[in-house]
Amino acid sequence: MERRDIDLRRDGEIAMNLTGKIHQLPCCIKFNGPTSVSHYFKPKPSGEMEVDGLRVEEVYFRGRKLHGTTISLPQGYTGSILGKKTFDKDGNSTSSNCWNKCATFQNLTIWNHDVIPSKEDAFLRALHWLPVAQADAEDVDNVLYLRDEHILNNITSNDMDIVTPPRRSDKSLWAVATVLDANLNIVASERINFDSELSNYKTKDGVYRDPSVNGRIVSPTVMWVEALDLILQRLEKSKLDFGKIAAVSGSGQQHGSVYWKNGSSSILSSLDSKKALVDQFGDAFSVKESPIWMDSSTTEQCKEIEKSVGGGLELSKLTGSRAYERFTGPQIRRIFETQPEAYKNTERISLVSSFMASLFIGKYACIDQTDGAGMNLMDIKERAWSKLILEATAPGLEEKLGKLAPAHAVAGLIAPYFVERYKFDKNCLIIQWSGDNPNSLAGLTLSSPGDLAISLGTSDTVFGITDEPKPCLEGHVFPNPVDEKGYMVMLCYKNGSLTREDIRNRCADKSWDVFNSLLQESPPLNGTGGKIGFYYKEHEILPPLPVGYHRYVLENFNGDSLDGVKEHEVDAFDPASEVRALVEGQLLSMRAHTERFGLPSPPNHSASMGAALRAAHGWLCNKKGGFVPISSMYADKLEQTSLNCKLAATPGDQGLVTKYALLVKKRMEIENNLVKQLGRL
Repeated sequence: MERRDIDLRRDGEIAMNLTGKIHQLPCCIKFNGPTSVSHYFKPKPSGEMEVDGLRVEEVYFRGRKLHGTTISLPQGYTGSILGKKTFDKDGNSTSSNCWNKCATFQNLTIWNHDVIPSKEDAFLRALHWLPVAQADAEDVDNVLYLRDEHILNNITSNDMDIVTPPRRSDKSLWAVATVLDANLNIVASERINFDSELSNYKTKDGVYRDPSVNGRIVSPTVMWVEALDLILQRLEKSKLDFGKIAAVSGSGQQHGSVYWKNGSSSILSSLDSKKALVDQFGDAFSVKESPIWMDSSTTEQCKEIEKSVGGGLELSKLTGSRAYERFTGPQIRRIFETQPEAYKNTERISLVSSFMASLFIGKYACIDQTDGAGMNLMDIKERAWSKLILEATAPGLEEKLGKLAPAHAVAGLIAPYFVERYKFDKNCLIIQWSGDNPNSLAGLTLSSPGDLAISLGTSDTVFGITDEPKPCLEGHVFPNPVDEKGYMVMLCYKNGSLTREDIRNRCADKSWDVFNSLLQESPPLNGTGGKIGFYYKEHEILPPLPVGYHRYVLENFNGDSLDGVKEHEVDAFDPASEVRALVEGQLLSMRAHTERFGLPSPPNHSASMGAALRAAHGWLCNKKGGFVPISSMYADKLEQTSLNCKLAATPGDQGLVTKYALLVKKRMEIENNLVKQLGRL
């Protein structure tokens, strides 16, 4: 056998100390050599998150978000970096299998992809064997006792937890859970990727795209049930004490709908705690695949519903929105028309949010008023179902929908299933769940008219707060989820992160680093010969345009005037111009439609965080016996909570503002022409 030697001396030299600079990545890097790691790889704390006493950090590597934790080696141990010895002690080249110590370290950072680090990680568990091996001649019971004591301290470290299991984030891709303590700081977080971790459903981006029906996009309903199983199992493995959770609320992707089969209420009320949820709901749904927010197969149903009330503007005045293909009302009408037997066999129709709440209370939960406004079925002024619209949508619909409830209301006590299986407190409150967009508003602590936020995700949204809504033919008005009298206003774009990823894959070698470099190297306004792009990987909502990419070069554009400026369409841009046209185009579209809709222009986390905050808010309202402002929970202490936001960037050249305003105007001219030629509604 060939001999291999390891020399832990440094040939008289002092080994370099790399403590704090050693990282274990969850991937294989097919490169060996120097590179500018510190320029791109910049770990930072993940808020105040701790799991199992481990401080969680986050970093982006090749566009993928990693979560990690830095661990110290056990006392008495030192890590070594080994390098192959290429010269002997006399300076002669050698090819022997001898290795020597190049550097040492006392800690290292372990990074995970998709999973928050915990003491159940294989690497950390392996380290447990070091003191055990060292203590093989000692009393092993002492080692076990010390570990038990640590677990006990970890379990009892929080006074009160508020949890929100799964959010569909980004809408279709993930299920996410966030746990807050009494000080509104994150103490635990878990997430499930539908495609990779529930691969048995064979979804892409968490959905099925039906090739036989144009625009039909659905998700398998039971997949969401299994995602809840997995989320709770992971939280249980993280040693979260479910018995200390005071309230649960959640966030579901807006507009998606679930169809419970006749008799399914008995399944909900008699769950067997010895079985997983997914094993008990296989036959509970009259429609196995839930229509979701990406669906655009209901164009004809939208036209019929608008016609029944006198047009799109009249429907918007009544419900807060004109008829949109993804909204639940048109989806229900299509189910009624194309699957009449399934509709007849439907006992209850839930939104994704009320569906998840129903699982937690063991009976049908009400739809909350804010999420209900995303259905084209609710009178937004009365915050009640509109009988006129219900009759125009499908027969017997009001009975199938059940009642509406305020967003801060208690849906019910947690079902015995969760008390028996996961040891929840039987008095744990389930607060009304809501949609991801309303919960994002709560999570960003928007509370005053004039506040405005942009959320970039699978869909991009712009939303704000108003006391005087003015419904029109674009945009949406919903009841404010954290204010009994106010409203939230919102614009939604279907082509968000998935479209950006498509351009990244086409132009930037599937790398966000390359994408960002291309964006930086391209000039603002895409140079003196301005370039404008419209990128629709999916049927777009705003404006209502079909799938397609449209690129234009502006002749005679200097940024000072539109006089003499003409556009002509081209087939392609160079990669840098493509990236710039995409990013600028999406943001300019937001500005244009925001101004046209009448949203305020601001002087300036997520749905999962907002849902957790709303759980705490609902718990507080219930304790006080009535509604209290949500801001009272974090007033004067926002900076000490996980809700705190920090300035990440400042505006650049103010002179560009006027030039971009001209580009906005020209973009809208081109967009209006595209809508006239290709618009779906």
